[in-house]
Amino acid sequence: MAANNFLSQLKKDAKKLELGKSDSWIAQAANPALNYLFGKDFGMKAGYTAMVYGPPKSGKSLLSFAYAGHLHQTDPEAIVLHFDTEFRDNMEHWQKAFGIDPERFISYQTNNPVDIFDYIANDVKAMVQSGAKIKMVIVDSLAGIMYPKEGNKDQTTDHVMGDAAAYLPGAMKKILPVIRQFKIALLLCQHIRDNMDPTMAKYRPYNVPGGKGLKHFVEYWVLVEKINNKDSRTFDSDKKDGAGNAIQIGHKIRVKMEESSMSPQNRAVEVDLSYTDGLINAHEAVADLAVGMGIVEMAGAWVQYNGKKWQGVSNFALAVKEDPELQKTLIEKIRENDIT
Repeated sequence: MAANNFLSQLKKDAKKLELGKSDSWIAQAANPALNYLFGKDFGMKAGYTAMVYGPPKSGKSLLSFAYAGHLHQTDPEAIVLHFDTEFRDNMEHWQKAFGIDPERFISYQTNNPVDIFDYIANDVKAMVQSGAKIKMVIVDSLAGIMYPKEGNKDQTTDHVMGDAAAYLPGAMKKILPVIRQFKIALLLCQHIRDNMDPTMAKYRPYNVPGGKGLKHFVEYWVLVEKINNKDSRTFDSDKKDGAGNAIQIGHKIRVKMEESSMSPQNRAVEVDLSYTDGLINAHEAVADLAVGMGIVEMAGAWVQYNGKKWQGVSNFALAVKEDPELQKTLIEKIRENDIT
């Protein structure tokens, strides 16, 4: 009897410490290949954090816009906060390309960490408690933030080491309860740096700045790389540049879930990025995943599924494009057959 009383009291005490619960949801992109990276969830669980990192100009910012755009397309009330630490005034074009509603995409141009992390911990928390439908926060990028020691140095030539690594764990601790309780999807963009240790560089040629402390607060580690070969680029042959070359209008990017505490690891996909239409060719991604996961049968060059046959994966992909129900069914099968 006494044991039951203690158990009851322990449960009551635990209940007092709960953050409270908001409705769960999944942050997705319009291209199913990107959602496949997250396993059976088929997207990023809201209330958690994704680090989107890679070389400069690889597509990190655009990937975050893809998630923001899909959120706006599927939720007419959702608000996205965007902290632009690099002070880039190019949002109007990309908002249109990714289907972002400019009225619900609030961009702050600041590199002051107080304007970002303290604002989330205090102001955003108060607004959400009052009913604001803030569902996603993007910080682009962590590299652009002026951290305290760097901001207080007397001259630009003064060298500061470890500023971000010292600051970010404490900042993440401060905003963690807000992100978790109110189910806000947090996307952090970061630039990689060359690994200067020649031994370690053989296995991992780059480092993600911010210190090992970030590992405890970020659930999804997503590497974005631009594929640099001619076959991965898309051109408009009807338009030429000043040298008479066809104008490039898109390229492929490789996206890899390198590490995760919430989903499968070392899973990679390639997606097509258009400079005018955002992420395109979702049907090709669905067809490739259906083939790769064995959802459809391959008989030589023929693809077979549900009593139908197509010659070649490209023709199968066209069928997927022209038949929304087929695409929906294949996506459901891909999710069902995933390992976790």
